[in-house]
Amino acid sequence: MIKVLRTRNKQSDTHFYLREPLKKNSGSSENTSASQKKIKETPIIFMYKYNKMLNLRLKYGTGESIHPKMWDDKKERVKASVNVDYKSINEKLDLISKSAKAIVKDNPKISIVDFRNKLDDIIGKKYSVILTSQENTCPTFLEWVESFITRESAKLDVSHLTIKKYKSEYNKIKRFIENKLTNTLITFHDIDFKFI
Repeated sequence: MIKVLRTRNKQSDTHFYLREPLKKNSGSSENTSASQKKIKETPIIFMYKYNKMLNLRLKYGTGESIHPKMWDDKKERVKASVNVDYKSINEKLDLISKSAKAIVKDNPKISIVDFRNKLDDIIGKKYSVILTSQENTCPTFLEWVESFITRESAKLDVSHLTIKKYKSEYNKIKRFIENKLTNTLITFHDIDFKFI
């Protein structure tokens, strides 16, 4: 009796996948086609099992979203297309993967929180919207809300409906500031009891 052993490539401990992948046909064609029409862009998630002894695994939102039809499961990259800037997204995925491996090489027992923070710093994901304010010291309220929505969108445990509600409230606040106030560069420091 010959025993077949499955071997894994050491590099296969890093994976990119879609939060909501395209489902295989498993029912009637009417139900499948109706559900496929509902599918919109879904976030690309990075997973890295980097310390098997301590069972450490990082799940990291890349900040990129695509339609599942544009995803190549085998290559774990965006398919070439004129509809999507696939080159820049794939370059970002490569950067995330290479940076994550470099972080682990320097510190194999790094905590997940520290790992995520270092990766955020390298990728430039954290607070990228906040730094666009005129003074570059204190963000406007709207810039802060945009940054908050961007950060929340990248998290795995935040639903699309929650993000949709955030965006709706953001738009209401933006309209209020633009229509009712003379100074549209409102910061947190400007919001006090007198403002309310």
